Amino acid sequence: MKALSPNLILEKNLYSSSHPWLILLDVEISEAETIYLVRNTEDIVFNGHTYVAFPFEVSAVQHFAKGQIPSVNLRVSNVTRAIQTYLEDNDGLIGNQVILRVVNSEYLTATADLTAYALLALTFQILNCSSDVNWVNFNLGVPNPMNRRFPLYRYIGDHCNFIFKGTECSYPGVVATCKRTLEDCQTLQNSARFGGYKGLTGGGIRIV
Repeated sequence: MKALSPNLILEKNLYSSSHPWLILLDVEISEAETIYLVRNTEDIVFNGHTYVAFPFEVSAVQHFAKGQIPSVNLRVSNVTRAIQTYLEDNDGLIGNQVILRVVNSEYLTATADLTAYALLALTFQILNCSSDVNWVNFNLGVPNPMNRRFPLYRYIGDHCNFIFKGTECSYPGVVATCKRTLEDCQTLQNSARFGGYKGLTGGGIRIV
């Protein structure tokens, strides 16, 4: 079972300390870019990344009595409009990952590996966001599985699920349209790539 290192446990149990605990944010902007922020008066280096001092506030995890997914509200300063630019260029960052970490300022290098702080890190997705001249407001959580389509695909016997001339269909000919039926696919001599489920045709019930 993962546990905090002895140094961190000792620091956590002190009545008072000159070494503050800091909140870090890893905010995914795209697959190729992540920004690193720390709620502090100066930048710090942790796990090989420079975390830029930036004003933000994190609420406590909200739990609901009616079964809603727990969520966290994150407010990031928008006075400089630095975060606003990322929102406008990346669809509001909806669906992107945010990692929230708590680290101790005294142990940023000696125990900087992520394992030492594994119990003090939470991973969320950005569910929605809004902004004004002062703040960018993110609602963090996990997608509600009850809102996901299940099953993911429709299983129809004589209807092709593939996009005509798309990657799966790969029809190379000059015909411009297709009815997406097996008969049409056979006419176009492309039935080997038919995206339907011919075995489901006919009477009775089948479970897939």
